[in-house]
Amino acid sequence: MSTKHARIPLLILAALLIILAGCSSPYRGRYTYDVSLISEVSFVSVDSDGTIVTVESLESDQYASFFLSLSQLQRHEYWNDPIDIVEGSAILITFQDGNYHLINHHCTIRAIDGKAEDTLEFYGYEDFIELWEQYCSHDYILP
Repeated sequence: MSTKHARIPLLILAALLIILAGCSSPYRGRYTYDVSLISEVSFVSVDSDGTIVTVESLESDQYASFFLSLSQLQRHEYWNDPIDIVEGSAILITFQDGNYHLINHHCTIRAIDGKAEDTLEFYGYEDFIELWEQYCSHDYILP
């Protein structure tokens, strides 16, 4: 095998590693929340110590419209370790059973039965800011 042909598998492997390392894939998916199970949708500020302060809440008659808008955003899925810290502005979706989802443009945290876990989902910055501005009168604060 010539030196030229021996390099081809290495180049393919190197290209594949570059593509996969730190990558994400975009997708759209409907949030299939049952609005009757939602206790509150709030726009919040999260401090570096994890303290959550509500800056504005949606009226329950806005939930269906909000979730339709959220479902239209392009979501991305991390192919590596996700960011698991929500800081700055976020949307807090609280369910009647006490579970919640805490979402901002670079991370989604789901708390089920008191256990919070990060997901592999995040949103494009511009799309998320547009959603924020559509439903909240306060400025979006970056961490």
